[in-house]
Amino acid sequence: MSRLRADLLLLLAAFLWGTTFVAQKLAAADIGAFLFVGSRFLISAMILTPFAYWERSRRKKSVTASVKTLKKHLAALYVVFLAGVAAQQFAMQTTSVTNAGFLTGLYVLLTPFAAWAIFRERPAAISWIAAVLCLLGVFLLGDGSLSRLTQGDWLAIFGAAMFAVHTVLITLIVVKSRAPLTLAFQQYVACALFGLVCAGIFETFDWSLIVKSLPEILYAAVMSGAIAYTLQIVSQQHTPPSDAAVILSGEALFAALAGAWLMGDRLSWLGWTGCGLIFAAILMVQLAPYAKKYLLLARQRKIILK
Repeated sequence: MSRLRADLLLLLAAFLWGTTFVAQKLAAADIGAFLFVGSRFLISAMILTPFAYWERSRRKKSVTASVKTLKKHLAALYVVFLAGVAAQQFAMQTTSVTNAGFLTGLYVLLTPFAAWAIFRERPAAISWIAAVLCLLGVFLLGDGSLSRLTQGDWLAIFGAAMFAVHTVLITLIVVKSRAPLTLAFQQYVACALFGLVCAGIFETFDWSLIVKSLPEILYAAVMSGAIAYTLQIVSQQHTPPSDAAVILSGEALFAALAGAWLMGDRLSWLGWTGCGLIFAAILMVQLAPYAKKYLLLARQRKIILK
């Protein structure tokens, strides 16, 4: 897969995640966070089961061997993923779609630090510049309201930190395991078990509420879970983690647009300025390799002409 195609798939994942904030907000009014997390990822796991089985049977020996050597990394991946999705859903109880979107986008700034700590490789200068630009964009997207953080806002920030680590770990694990669908399936099973067990302990289990929230659960399960997370896992084999984080930050933009259209949220001129900065950061990461290649070719041509 080319880097351009991988980046386009990541942009699609960002759109699906951004619009899923609306589904999460609507569901948060009816069912508990653990029940929502458990239900959505149970459905996601069921959808991915045949694909994960196909991948495992096709590459059984290599997948089995890889999983055995990655137990510690997989355990860390499950923990940060669980923490991230649970914190995000609890956040939706007391924060808006727009706030959740741009605060989750903070993982753009945190991902290069996580990659530096885990991989010991310094991000390229263009990635740092784009990350800072994107951070400013998500700040303006929230109309500069960080001084009014609620409990939900802080939970969204914590979730962003977990997603930053998750972004880096996916790159490490997928490259070594070469089994992205199996990895996605295992994540969903872990989330489903954790969510449903916690729901049984801490929340009231009511079938009527589940039926009422079924459209939101299905949207989150199919579009965000089965499709978007899988797109991320598959695509990140072909793009650097810092670049992927900047592209996926478009999730905040799509969340704001979905909130405005479906929930009645309204953006100020600062918000629209933030949208422009986010797209500028995405374009910067996208076009930088081609600009570098063009400059190199131009320099070589100049040398030849001399």
